[in-house]
Amino acid sequence: TKVITNNYKTELGSSKIANIRDVTLGYDSRNKDKKSTLPVTPDAQMITLYFDNDATVTVRGSGTEPKVKYYCEANDKESMEKAEEKLDVIVNNVIDYFLQPKKYNLGTR
Repeated sequence: TKVITNNYKTELGSSKIANIRDVTLGYDSRNKDKKSTLPVTPDAQMITLYFDNDATVTVRGSGTEPKVKYYCEANDKESMEKAEEKLDVIVNNVIDYFLQPKKYNLGTR
């Protein structure tokens, strides 16, 4: 499998991306050889973004419906409120700069 590594974003708005795992292509920037330890699944269309502030977002196609799903998590050593604030910024940046709903005429539910 040929992995193209120079086409990934390094930031989304104010959020800096530290690492990326792209299961579709079998790429994981966290590993020395840049290969994902998860099986390569071209039909899965799943990518995980690891941000420099310890937040993580996984975006994938539904598989059964014409929609995109995302799962996100963040932590903060100081408080739950700070983790929630951090997550709000990350989620908004992923929606605005990665999913780009205005550009692709995407709706929300």
